[in-house]
Amino acid sequence: MKMIGLTLILLLASCGRDYNDNAANEGAVVGSELSLASKASGTEVSNARDICNAFRSKRLKIISGGSVSSINFNLTSKSCDDSSYTNTTEVQVDTRVAFVNKGLWNLYNGQIETDLSGHISQVCNQIYKGEDISILSYSADGSAVQYKFNSDLSFIIFTGKKEKQNSESYKITEKKFFQIDTDSSLLSYGFVKRFKKENLCSSGSDSSYVEQSY
Repeated sequence: MKMIGLTLILLLASCGRDYNDNAANEGAVVGSELSLASKASGTEVSNARDICNAFRSKRLKIISGGSVSSINFNLTSKSCDDSSYTNTTEVQVDTRVAFVNKGLWNLYNGQIETDLSGHISQVCNQIYKGEDISILSYSADGSAVQYKFNSDLSFIIFTGKKEKQNSESYKITEKKFFQIDTDSSLLSYGFVKRFKKENLCSSGSDSSYVEQSY
């Protein structure tokens, strides 16, 4: 019983540790070590707020009918066996804040990212409430999920897994990159103009990816 209690305390201490080293993830690639950061810097909070504001502005324009009506996306992918794929597809932007596929191919990220829905909606909610934003969490399988917000209105979501059960080191097994359209004079302002998801192959050295962009 004492051993179980001690293990639980160590686990909670590890998950709550203030690593505060997100800058080390600049340029990090799939297969490299993930540097864990539990607290966002002031610059990152400001970057995240700018992204959330762009998402909110876009959402309101979509609802009012003032946004771009359709987008043509380029789709590319590469699998672990080095086979590749390239195509294009058109989606309609529905006033219900959703993509409606008009082409033959589905998007790799089929949802419209906004301040209320999508990959960082929780972060946006925390920002608008004046709370500290959560940039590090742990999945049920023990994976670490690290968010990084950049000044060019892009953000990255890393997923890292321990190479060994008792290790403190996490290897990046998945990397999602989102580049936001930053030109506020365009109807496409606030849309994700480039999305790329990379995954580590079973070999442990190569990676596969899917990408959509306009």
